[in-house]
Amino acid sequence: MLECWNIGILGSNANRNFFSHYSTIPLFQFLERNALNHATEINNTRSDLKAIKTQLAQVSLLPSSPKEFFRQNSEKMDNLVRKSFQKAQSQIPSPSVCLMVVGGYGRAELAPSSDIDLLLLYSSSQKEKLPPLVEKILYPLWDLGLDVSCSSRSINECLKMAQSDLHVKTSLIDGRYLDGEYELFRNLYSLFTKKVLHRKVRKFAEALAKDLHLRHKKYEDPIYTLEPNIKEGKGGLRDFQVGRWIIRAKYKTDRWDSILFPDHSRMLNKSSEFLWTVRNQLHWLSGRKQEDLSFELQEKIAPLLGFSKSTKGIEEMMRQYHLSTQRISNFVNDILDHVLYEPSQFKKAFFFFRRRRIDKNFRMAYGEIYFLDPVIFKRDPTQLMTPLDTVKLTKPRWISGWRRQCWRHSPSLRIASDIWRRSIRPSSPSSGKEKGLKRY
Repeated sequence: MLECWNIGILGSNANRNFFSHYSTIPLFQFLERNALNHATEINNTRSDLKAIKTQLAQVSLLPSSPKEFFRQNSEKMDNLVRKSFQKAQSQIPSPSVCLMVVGGYGRAELAPSSDIDLLLLYSSSQKEKLPPLVEKILYPLWDLGLDVSCSSRSINECLKMAQSDLHVKTSLIDGRYLDGEYELFRNLYSLFTKKVLHRKVRKFAEALAKDLHLRHKKYEDPIYTLEPNIKEGKGGLRDFQVGRWIIRAKYKTDRWDSILFPDHSRMLNKSSEFLWTVRNQLHWLSGRKQEDLSFELQEKIAPLLGFSKSTKGIEEMMRQYHLSTQRISNFVNDILDHVLYEPSQFKKAFFFFRRRRIDKNFRMAYGEIYFLDPVIFKRDPTQLMTPLDTVKLTKPRWISGWRRQCWRHSPSLRIASDIWRRSIRPSSPSSGKEKGLKRY
């Protein structure tokens, strides 16, 4: 038979006082009671989490979703993670640390089965005290079935890794304070923005462009993929984040829509929200982290999003999907082009003296053609020929916003193409050769 537990082996007076009530309880009874309490707590929390997920599943179908869903899901997860962190700190001697959330969780864009990425920020002198704390934080969350990962780094380690590792840099861009020493968080982001994020922006864009190309090559173009990957494919949610990261680095703002025309930002916002809604349903229906929009899931998701249950409804949903990915692809390509091919300061000084106004709608500066009127093609589609004539004569390197403007007003351009088609005059009835375009 086991002897009674001698609490004195636990060491400190605090520990002895804490366990003094159990000093006459046999060891196996104490462990059994502890295990039972722990299991009860886990089951209660797990039941609460299940109830939360059931509630969030209904929220994800509301007209206000996915933003409302993200808000509620992130808040619920913040509470769980913060509770686990605070409980871990109360159980063991804890160093001075800051708990951060990074990645999609840091952006508060947490899909139902997304990873929970945590970062423990600490002062360099307390590294050896972290492993027990990390274990105490993670185990309760793992017991709940959550996919949680936790990194622990000092401020210097974060800065050094962000300069050489693209993934670390982008995850820090989306970092968010959750609990602990706020001063550590403030110091990290003060140094990160000055020394890493806003420096060597073109090199950062080149790395993102290379990564984007490799991803597209792996997942193929969604136009030619019957079961596209909604996150990593061309024009998917990852591409949208690439555009936001570049805007954050180049223009020093987290308001990605602040540099776009209002109608363009609304269109992009609508596209990204549609993809997020589809992705949330992928996770709910599969019960796991599912990113491929398979035929089976297309049939299930279409009615949930208001499309008919017929084949035509599925086709309508996929048509909206492809339009959304095309808009996002155009957006990220425009942003990359603007950063990668921006003239150097020397060229800007050279072109400064060569600026000129083409007409009331266009001007040329820094070797580029700019739109003075953002809705010129919508009001007068035939104006498309003006910059084309200028390109033919002066051969500027790039037309600022060209792809975006042409795509935004594609219905108007189809009308214009009919006008130009009718304006073609053959040089002779027999030859059938085109003499040129008569502009109206």
